[in-house]
Amino acid sequence: MTEVGLMVNYINGDLRRQLPPTDTRLRPDLRLYEQGKFRGADFEKLRMIQAGEQRKKESKELSSSQSFKGSQTAGEQGHLKGRWFDECDHPTIKDAKIYKMKEGTGSYWERRQRKDWKNIAPLFN
Repeated sequence: MTEVGLMVNYINGDLRRQLPPTDTRLRPDLRLYEQGKFRGADFEKLRMIQAGEQRKKESKELSSSQSFKGSQTAGEQGHLKGRWFDECDHPTIKDAKIYKMKEGTGSYWERRQRKDWKNIAPLFN
């Protein structure tokens, strides 16, 4: 890891208390890479990929179940919608999409200010 990479991923105590459990700086494989434990980091990265694939599979199964239909988190194609971003049409490119950060109550920055990460499952455990 480069010095810049280490600085970008550095988390002090104050910042740690503000971060959601989904922040990529909390990835355990990055911590292992920083410590020079490359084999452990590679193993951890593979474990996280497999866990992510399992969550995606479970999400698809849940979105197709009768109890999930009509939920506010269900997208048009039955996929989960992003929590912090809205998908929008690109203003100048036909059939292209962009993602805009949500604002206001419940937005990332509003919740970060309150340090309120309830109902957000950790990705990196």
